[in-house]
Amino acid sequence: MYHYFVPLLRPHQPIWDQPIIKGAIAVGRTPGIIPTSFEVVGTITDAYLDGARAVAAYGNYAVVGARNVSRITLVDCSDPTTPTIAGSVLDATNIGSVNDIVVNGDYAYISRSTGDRITVIDLSTPSAPAVVGTVTNATTLNGVLGVAYSGGYVVTAAYDGDRVSTVDVSTPASPSVTGSIAGGTTFMNGPNYVATSGTNAFATVYINNRVTVVDFSTPASPTVLGSVQDNTYLDSPEAIYISGTVAYVQAYQCLTAVDISTPASPTVLGSLSDTELDTCFKMDLLSGYLAVCGWFSDTVKLIDISTPASPTVAYSVTDATNLPAVSCCATVAGNLAVTSLTGSRLTMMTLA
Repeated sequence: MYHYFVPLLRPHQPIWDQPIIKGAIAVGRTPGIIPTSFEVVGTITDAYLDGARAVAAYGNYAVVGARNVSRITLVDCSDPTTPTIAGSVLDATNIGSVNDIVVNGDYAYISRSTGDRITVIDLSTPSAPAVVGTVTNATTLNGVLGVAYSGGYVVTAAYDGDRVSTVDVSTPASPSVTGSIAGGTTFMNGPNYVATSGTNAFATVYINNRVTVVDFSTPASPTVLGSVQDNTYLDSPEAIYISGTVAYVQAYQCLTAVDISTPASPTVLGSLSDTELDTCFKMDLLSGYLAVCGWFSDTVKLIDISTPASPTVAYSVTDATNLPAVSCCATVAGNLAVTSLTGSRLTMMTLA
């Protein structure tokens, strides 16, 4: 089942490390130097990027998942003005309509919701990435969307299964589901994206407007540790990014900061309302600013999160040509790589 829309809620809305903030200055931003421009500097269109959605960084490469052509493609971004295809792997069974990617070491771990599957890709030869392992489970990985990595495990958010699960990837050729927690209609009704901090996973729960914390310190038996629900500031939450003791959540037309310093009792710190922040599946930091996409507005914004309780827009670019239907971004080689679901495109942006 494709997870572009949730008819239960808004038919128009799809569902679908980090420097630590210290005081008023984010690590990675040069004190006293204020960038003057945020702009598109390069783009690539290619059939290998048809339906580009998921993206993650691997050195100077962007690892891109293209839903429409069942491919994982590495794009060399060492020169952001001329990104180029380095290598690609096609696999309709094990890659298919990829939703999310997380990279650790020389491996990418990808989710495929239509096959209830996690697949491992060896990236060590960028010109020839290769599928090396896969696991599928119609219960624990039912409609899997988001993935995160922590200490030899991939933590997954299974939208259709209302579950967060742990997958042991210590042996990449034979990943295996280790444990799973179903939070029911209260804590886990439609989890879609997930981020980790230590042995805690933070899942955005789309249907009941919630962020739920799962303790997976015992991977075979993860447990719900805490949760926060807010129909205004966590309305239909999707992307989540953790910086220190704050989780930033892209919800419907807003970006919300959640205090996770006490994981058992997360609380909303503050929020930025912005109609152009409509849908984003993956956020990342660029020079201390949080990059957030706006799918329907063809927009990428950089958010100043130096004061977590009151995030503000620092820079914004709208570009229907180079940023159509943007949904995910990742910082690659000091620049921002942004995927477009339409136009078979990866676009590079820089802050200077």
